[in-house]
Amino acid sequence: MKYLLYLIIACTLLSCRQGTIKHKPVSIIISYPCAVIIVPGDKKIDELKKNNSADDYNAIVDDNVNYEYESTTFLDSVKVKQINKRSEGWVVFKTSTGQISKMDLSRYNWAILLFNGKDKPVLADMTDIDAAYKTYMK
Repeated sequence: MKYLLYLIIACTLLSCRQGTIKHKPVSIIISYPCAVIIVPGDKKIDELKKNNSADDYNAIVDDNVNYEYESTTFLDSVKVKQINKRSEGWVVFKTSTGQISKMDLSRYNWAILLFNGKDKPVLADMTDIDAAYKTYMK
């Protein structure tokens, strides 16, 4: 009987281990015009470091941070709502007609998705955000 009690306690303790639950990144549903600003998560940063020399990695980061800054400055000037997300999980867009578009953010390192609320979202060219905005959002 005593050994049965020890076995039950041991099984209970082993089943309560912490850190065994893996959380999936949460999806959000967007139904209004906005820009989703995507930056790399820890996994993407590790991949970039692994697949590039230190100089190349630094150049990639510098270029993309610069384009992101210029893009967000422009988006601020035209008063577009911005949502910042890491490159993990999903974003779901819902148009005014109810059409659903699901975007996997893990496909991107740095990116900007534009959504006008009426059409499917588009991946904006961060090197020419002004033109991308004028073409799609207006």
